[in-house]
Amino acid sequence: MREEETLGAIQQQIRQHAVDNKKFFLTYVPAAPHYPYDSIPDKFRKYKLKEFKNYTPLYLNELMYMDWVIASIVDQLKESGLLDKTLVIITSDHGEMLGGKGNTLGHGWAVTPELANVPLIIMDPDKPGYRVNPTIGSQIDLLPTVLDVLGISAPSAELYQGRSLYAAETETNRLVYLNSYRQFGVISGSRLMVGDRTAGTGDGDDSNMKAYLISNDGSKTHFTEHTAGTNRAISIRQFDEFQESLLRNYSFYRESISRELPGNSRYSKPKH
Repeated sequence: MREEETLGAIQQQIRQHAVDNKKFFLTYVPAAPHYPYDSIPDKFRKYKLKEFKNYTPLYLNELMYMDWVIASIVDQLKESGLLDKTLVIITSDHGEMLGGKGNTLGHGWAVTPELANVPLIIMDPDKPGYRVNPTIGSQIDLLPTVLDVLGISAPSAELYQGRSLYAAETETNRLVYLNSYRQFGVISGSRLMVGDRTAGTGDGDDSNMKAYLISNDGSKTHFTEHTAGTNRAISIRQFDEFQESLLRNYSFYRESISRELPGNSRYSKPKH
C-alpha cells in the first residue's frame, strides 16, 4: 500500500487542473491505514509494538503517514494556485478497534464510540480561520453539506435522507442510524444507543442496550456511558426494512416524486 505512488498521480492531476483552468472534483480513498498497519516508509515507523496484539503504535504510524500524504496534496493545491478557490474536505468512513488486553481488533460487526466518531474537516477558502461545528450528523449528511457550502441545489427528482450540517436546528426528533453486520447504533439528540441483533435488541427493547451521552470539549468529542433509559423506543428493524424497500424500489419512489414536481409535463396530472 504505497500511498506515495497515488500521491504522485494526484499531484500531477492537480497541476493539470491548474493548467486547464476548469472546475474539477477529485476524491482520494487511501488503503494504507488498514490492518496489519505495516506497509509504510521507514521514516514513519516512529512507534513500535509493546503489548501483544495491541496495534495502537502501528496505527499511529499509519496516521502520521496519512497526515504527510494529505498535507502534500494541500501543499500541491497551494503551489498550483488552486487552494484559495478549492473546497477541501477530510473525513473517514469509520474508526478502528486496535486490540490489546481483552479488546477487539478491526471493524465491521460492532458499533463503538471509537468506530462511530470520525473527523470531518471542511477547509472553505471563503471562511478562513478555525471554528467547531457541534452539530451531530452522519455520512448521509456529507452530500447536502457540500452542496450547501458550494451554493448548489440538490438535483431534483432524487431522494436524500441527509441534511446540511450548517442548516438551522429544526428537526428535534431526528434519528441517526449506525449499522454493522451485528451491532447497530441510533443517535437521538445527543445520546447514542447501541444494540446487538444477536441479543434481541433490534425491536425497540432498550433494556439491554448501551447508552452514551455525546458532548464536546473544543474539537474533542466525549462519549460518556449512561445507564438511564431513552424514554423512546429504538428499533433498528424498521430502519432495515426501510432501507431494503428504498433500494429495491428506488425507481418507483423517484418517479413518484417526479410526478409531484411543478412543470413536469411528463408526469403532469390530467385536469379531469
